Amino acid sequence: MKAFDYDAVTYDCAVYCVGCLPAGVNVNSDEVHPVFADSEWDTAPVCDACGEVHDYVTLLGKVEYRAWSIVEGAIDEDETFDDAATRDAYAATLAATIRSEGCKDWQVYVANVTAGCAVGEWAGEESICQYSSEG
Repeated sequence: MKAFDYDAVTYDCAVYCVGCLPAGVNVNSDEVHPVFADSEWDTAPVCDACGEVHDYVTLLGKVEYRAWSIVEGAIDEDETFDDAATRDAYAATLAATIRSEGCKDWQVYVANVTAGCAVGEWAGEESICQYSSEG
């Protein structure tokens, strides 16, 4: 598919396949806008009428909120959350649990990362040591 090609359009705040537009509306209508192959989306656009997923667009990386712990030099826990508040609450609980177990060398990290990245593979993305055995 070339950058200027499209199989879907947006109309009235919804996505439609070219053939699924409401009656009386066509791709040449002023309110209809093509979903070009080179357009960037957070998630693949889905037709409101038939449910077809238009995965020909460029998908941007979704942000995940991660928390993980390192105990005695090894990754102990690694969890992903949909929002920072839940992640931060988990990190605090995790730190309290590790502390209560009497571990001597540990850290709990948090980060906002691009979806799908493994711990330590986040190019240019910051992780913050939120809690540690040092303080």
